[in-house]
Amino acid sequence: MPVDPYYYNVLGVPTDADYMTIKMAYKKGAIKFHPDKNKAPDAEEKFKTISEAYQILGSPELRNKYDKYGRNDDLRPVDGFIDPNVYFQRMYGGGLFQDLIGELNIGHFMALDLHANTEEEKRQALLNQIQQQQKERVDRLASLLGDKLSQYVSERLDLNNDKEQSSIPFEKRIHQEAIDLKKESYGSSLLLTVGRLYSIQAKEYIGVKRSGGLPSIFYTLKEKKHITKELWKTVKSNMEAQMVAEKVSLAEKEGVKDLSELDDLCVAKSYQALWQMVRFEVEATLRKVCQQALHDKTIDADERLLRAEGLLLLGEVYASTDISPLENDVTRMK
Repeated sequence: MPVDPYYYNVLGVPTDADYMTIKMAYKKGAIKFHPDKNKAPDAEEKFKTISEAYQILGSPELRNKYDKYGRNDDLRPVDGFIDPNVYFQRMYGGGLFQDLIGELNIGHFMALDLHANTEEEKRQALLNQIQQQQKERVDRLASLLGDKLSQYVSERLDLNNDKEQSSIPFEKRIHQEAIDLKKESYGSSLLLTVGRLYSIQAKEYIGVKRSGGLPSIFYTLKEKKHITKELWKTVKSNMEAQMVAEKVSLAEKEGVKDLSELDDLCVAKSYQALWQMVRFEVEATLRKVCQQALHDKTIDADERLLRAEGLLLLGEVYASTDISPLENDVTRMK
């Protein structure tokens, strides 16, 4: 028995809970008290405490120390506690996705929302900072994607010069990469999102360069329709989450004792809303990344076309991933 059950109580799990139970409890709590969704005065503090509890109990070494000695000044990760907003973002993709989608803006816009009542000059300064970080994010991701596609270009040129070569190592590598990425939180869902976006951007570019633009127009219109649909889904899911949150708040004021069912619904709706926001943001970011990588004028036109072919191959491999109910976090939270 741990000498101090505080962190277990914060997550609402038994002291002998396994890692997956602790992880799911963190996700439910983080969603419930996410400051962007929960406007209660103590939501931000609870959000931070839940993150701290998970960073302790999610580490076998720190959990062992905590169970033996309880809370103390030495009980912290080697590099200190990670900002709860940053830590929350890792629910979507984890470390391996950093070179594909970069650092999500959820935490940044949460900070902007929390400063809604501060001076306009400070809010504008924060907004400018977010915009600069987003530009740096796009530049970095475009450079990484360009380097990856350059590998495909080099191997294609070598293949054209060596008729006996029957396979391209690039394709084998990205298949293995997809297998590894799929293991991350939301891995399968993010792979489908990235793969679809890569494919549509590649087809647009190839349509312009090879067929006089008509196929490109088709894919452009198709993508505009998709963006409109996703925007509406994002707005709708946020409205639904807000409506349920208001019902919970009203029930608490009326003194309703059993709120478990309503709480679960609130968590599920908030979870879906945040995931929809993440997907919409990832797609918007990667459109700019793909355009920057495909329209890089420092390389010649033929190589840019080969880059588009490589991007299409990447998209097809990523989008071919399967999602089972056990792998899909959204399904598991419903």
